[in-house]
Amino acid sequence: DDKYLDINLANYNYDNISNIFRIRFNDLSNNLNYIISNENITYYYDFTNHNFVFKNNNGTVISEKYSIEPNKWYIIGYTFDGNNVSFYIDGVKIGSSKIKGTINSGKSFKVGTDDKLTNVSNLTIGDILIYNRILSDNEINSNYKMSINIIKNGLISGYDEFTPMTLNEYYQAIAKGTQVYDKDIVASYVWIPRFKYMVWNITGENNIDSYDAYSKGINVIFENNENKSGIISCNNQGCFSDISQQIKITKEDNGKYYTHPAFSTSTGELKGFWVSKYELSTDQDKCNDNNMDNCTNSNLTVYSKKGNIVWRNNYLSNYYQAVANMDNSSNYKVIKNTEWGAIGYLSHSKYGLCNNGKCQEMKNNKKYISGNEPLDSTTANIYGVYDMAGSAVEYTMGNYADGNADLNLNHTLFKDNPISNDDFDLYTKDTFILGDATKEILKDNTTWYSNNMGNINEINNWIIRGGNTTESYKGMFSYNATNDIKSIYITTRMVLR
Repeated sequence: DDKYLDINLANYNYDNISNIFRIRFNDLSNNLNYIISNENITYYYDFTNHNFVFKNNNGTVISEKYSIEPNKWYIIGYTFDGNNVSFYIDGVKIGSSKIKGTINSGKSFKVGTDDKLTNVSNLTIGDILIYNRILSDNEINSNYKMSINIIKNGLISGYDEFTPMTLNEYYQAIAKGTQVYDKDIVASYVWIPRFKYMVWNITGENNIDSYDAYSKGINVIFENNENKSGIISCNNQGCFSDISQQIKITKEDNGKYYTHPAFSTSTGELKGFWVSKYELSTDQDKCNDNNMDNCTNSNLTVYSKKGNIVWRNNYLSNYYQAVANMDNSSNYKVIKNTEWGAIGYLSHSKYGLCNNGKCQEMKNNKKYISGNEPLDSTTANIYGVYDMAGSAVEYTMGNYADGNADLNLNHTLFKDNPISNDDFDLYTKDTFILGDATKEILKDNTTWYSNNMGNINEINNWIIRGGNTTESYKGMFSYNATNDIKSIYITTRMVLR
């Protein structure tokens, strides 16, 4: 953890001590890995010199060389009688040295830090046993070799009846009502439930005379289970005013309902999907436009956390790989353009930013920090999706095919993690997809709220969405296009389907 563990054993007034741990060193990039200390002693592992170190006030002694591997469990320990210290690992003594000093202290023992409490090491502890007597070589070899069989005689402090768990395992095991700490959350998501909406500009023309979705809000109705209830239906041949797909749509069909396409895949219908609450960030806070060393890759851990610096200046293909690498389920994806549209339409309804027939524009996050502005969310409160109108512009998975039916066109960038046809929306020249919040939102030769717009083409073949902290005319309903470039202005977000 980022804090040491106080085991609440203070006022130690014994002359002898034996200490046994079951321990895993998670990060050996730091030279010194602190195991236990009080104000007089410190016991740690020196990765550079490959030995254990026992420090008592100004005196220091070391064990024989022993190479530790990261993320491997060891049973380690020492004994100290005020004159001699002996080092043990997996039941075997690896050195003994003379050193004088005292263990006595009114301060309690701390695990994972030095005696000054200034450095914290990345450890996982399975067992902590402290004895007020010197354990013999035979006792340590017999009882603390590859598993811990506890000796009760002389044991004054012990944590020995729990199983070491990863952070994920720990939170899966805890009882309901236990606090989950913000620092432990890797990513937060918002549920986008399946819905149909009343179309108002079904042909993507400018200033259509239908109901005023812009001023009064989009009419949204949630659907049960996975059943389509909208009258309008679409496929790759176009949209139709009937479920049987016999009659092509015209602007006369405005006012009918259409089940949003974000909830349909080639393998079936979705009850909804999860979208990351914040834009992508990583475990490396240095990954920003001022310092991008080692950040333009697909190997970093993906976060979606409030208060993190947004991960920008990377390629779409790298973002895609990094998101896909989050686990082995293949459920984590970069957001599609139609999924962005679904979130935008839900936001521009009575379930988002519209109330009593009036709608407000989503506020702009003016810093590249996730969730920096409280009202920069799709619901104008903490429950919505953040940063869609500010912070960075976002890649969406919408690709241009130039009329070619080959869905793999322009996808050689994804050869290390092949892209599925369900993972992107396909566009041809001068087309739009009903529900994607592009040509449907044309108004007075621009988009809603005078946001920026630019169409996808054979050069700029990927769609980018949303606002930018540096440009006020780029809001939630802004859309443009670019190719697979890295830019200090572009990030993305992920979904779970």
